Amino acid sequence: MQPPQRLRGMEDSGPEVARAMTRVGQALADLLAGYGYLSVDVPVLEATELFLRKSGGELASRMYTFVDPGGHRVSIRPEFTSSVVRAYLEGLNPGPLPQRWQYQGPVVRYERDVEGSRRQHTQVGAELIGASGPWADAEVLALACKGLSSLGISGHSLVVGHLGFIGALLESLGLSDRARLFLLASVSSLKEEGSAREEVYRRARSLGLLPVEGQEAEPPSALAGEEAMAFLKRLAESDAPAVGVRGPEEIRERYMRKQRQPDDPARFSDALDTVARVVRVQGRPEEAVRQVRGLITAGVGRRELDSLEEGLEALSGYDLQAPVTLDFGLAR
Repeated sequence: MQPPQRLRGMEDSGPEVARAMTRVGQALADLLAGYGYLSVDVPVLEATELFLRKSGGELASRMYTFVDPGGHRVSIRPEFTSSVVRAYLEGLNPGPLPQRWQYQGPVVRYERDVEGSRRQHTQVGAELIGASGPWADAEVLALACKGLSSLGISGHSLVVGHLGFIGALLESLGLSDRARLFLLASVSSLKEEGSAREEVYRRARSLGLLPVEGQEAEPPSALAGEEAMAFLKRLAESDAPAVGVRGPEEIRERYMRKQRQPDDPARFSDALDTVARVVRVQGRPEEAVRQVRGLITAGVGRRELDSLEEGLEALSGYDLQAPVTLDFGLAR
């Protein structure tokens, strides 16, 4: 009888590799400890809902999920952050904020059967909990960069994006919620030269975001704000009093009609051009910010740009030993 074979995407490690992994893990742990990050540990198994709340469908198809003997739907952790935040909310190591935690251990994510793909990884990471602002951004970015240097790796660089600014820019352009979401999801496409702009415009028409001559636009249910719609549905079904002169059901119907109305083509086209110009800006941080300020209306996204500049200034106080590039089109 042939013995069971190792699963595809899983690896065995011999003594030499195991020793090297231990050295790498310890070097990164020492670096993080030097910045005040304390070690924590969390379970390998969690309720599936925990990961879905954070990542939704993006991660669902890559998780190892099953029903345990007790009838609970559980998943092997595909990452640490969800579990670490859950642990904090449940009272692990309570104390004054911010909390600096570090962790390391195996995570499992399904990958396609391609040469060299791995489905189990050792992840080392850190969470800065209860802190916000430019200094916090700078600290986390610096740790990511210094982690490589602490392992003797050189030749790396740090590329920084800021979706907060892109969101503020889209907010100022007078578009519907669904059009803003569509353009945000199209950032990576708009970075491409050539016919990228026309292709994004064509997709907007096909999704019913823009009116098509001689055709009735299809209701773009997937872009109409599912969470908002669910909230309004619950409101309509509740005993909540009328808001102003309109009842919950009327508010919901009005919202649905508004979301299904196509955007003005001229306004959408102008917004598309503006976003395309901005997301193609990348380079030295000072020059990139200056260039973007020249592309937008005065005051638009000013708070976000000021915060970005403060973060980059704080980052310059760390000895990164790596060049920093600002890329306004950096998006998932």
